[in-house]
This record gives sequence, structure tokens and C-alpha cells, in this order.
Amino acid sequence: MTLLNFRRLECRGRPAHSSVALALGQLGSQKLSSLNNQTFGGNYAQTVSDLGNSISSVNDNLNNSQAVAQMLSNDRTSASGVSFGRRDD
Repeated sequence: MTLLNFRRLECRGRPAHSSVALALGQLGSQKLSSLNNQTFGGNYAQTVSDLGNSISSVNDNLNNSQAVAQMLSNDRTSASGVSFGRRDD
């Protein structure tokens, strides 16, 4: 039964079946093969955790890249004005 069908039952003046609501509530604790035998709640928690770890990794990589860029900029600044060529005196 879809949500639309559920609403149609309510609109026709007939009581909607409480078994549908009960079944929907029980879905939260059932392990599903399509979710690698996790519950909806477990899968959601894993997804949020994976997202947090990915964001943390991206931030670490960004910070490392910025540090390398700053070091290269500092090296370029300290080397400017210095001639590495042969000096003929």
C-alpha cells in the first residue's frame, strides 16, 4: 500500500488500516539485504559517519596543500634577488 492509497482510504471516510502504520514502524528495526543487512537507522548512521570521515579527509588534504604552497612561496621569496649564475669578476 502506498502513501497515496493510504490517503485515499482516509479521504473516503473509511478508517485507514493501523497495520500499515505498524508495518512502517517495524521497517526501522528490520535488517534489509539491500542495505547490506543493516537497518534503516544503522545504514543512516553509517552513511553520516562515512560523510564526516570524507569531509575530514578533504579538510586535511586542503590544509596540507595550503602548507606546501606557503612553504614554496616562502622559498621563492627568500631566493628572489639571489643570483645562482656564475659570477665573472
